[in-house]
Amino acid sequence: MKLLRVILFIILIGLVCGLVGYRIGQQRQRRVTFGMIDGSFLSDFTALKSFRSGDTDDAIRRIETHAFMDATVLLYDPHAEHKALDMFIPQLVDYRHAYRANPSDWTPMEQNLERLLSFRK
Repeated sequence: MKLLRVILFIILIGLVCGLVGYRIGQQRQRRVTFGMIDGSFLSDFTALKSFRSGDTDDAIRRIETHAFMDATVLLYDPHAEHKALDMFIPQLVDYRHAYRANPSDWTPMEQNLERLLSFRK
């Protein structure tokens, strides 16, 4: 009977720890996700304001930076499959060759993207 109580206590402790860990992980995931959404919104909205004010060069630069950053994040995990991104990789490479061909103008993030794209070809 005492062994049964000990086993039930251990199971109860395990369930409580699992539930607490799940809730902590869920809250952390929300903070990270909302932080990414905030940054994405700010970048896109600033680009929209630049377009509306006639500063198309700044708007294009912001949109390019945002798109290249997203592609870099997605390509960084070599084991992940991103079917939608895989469909657009040739277009992304063509765009970069047409509009971002000068490596001296690249940011460190773009250099990393170029390295990741070279592995995917």
